[in-house]
Amino acid sequence: MALTPKNWTLNSYTVSTWTDFVNEPSTLASIMMCNTTAGVVVVDVRLEDAGSSQAVMMNQYNLSANDTQVFDLRSLNITGSQSLQIQADTVGVEFIASGVV
Repeated sequence: MALTPKNWTLNSYTVSTWTDFVNEPSTLASIMMCNTTAGVVVVDVRLEDAGSSQAVMMNQYNLSANDTQVFDLRSLNITGSQSLQIQADTVGVEFIASGVV
């Protein structure tokens, strides 16, 4: 079976609430986050499975005003009932994950 490149985007979420970002079997290569606000935004990223946190990958990351960060994951596998989730302490961050399904 051939792998198909895919981008997942998220630009709307509820503040301080875990939000599914990637929730299908896939292999992620990178995550990009862009803070479109004039202030610092605190971001968390985790892997969860069936509602239970498996691993926090980014904890209380301070994304500077009008800044973009790219995180090279090399190969993060999302399997079965797992999801990559984000939460942020204010609106204004846009996310892109890139990988294959």
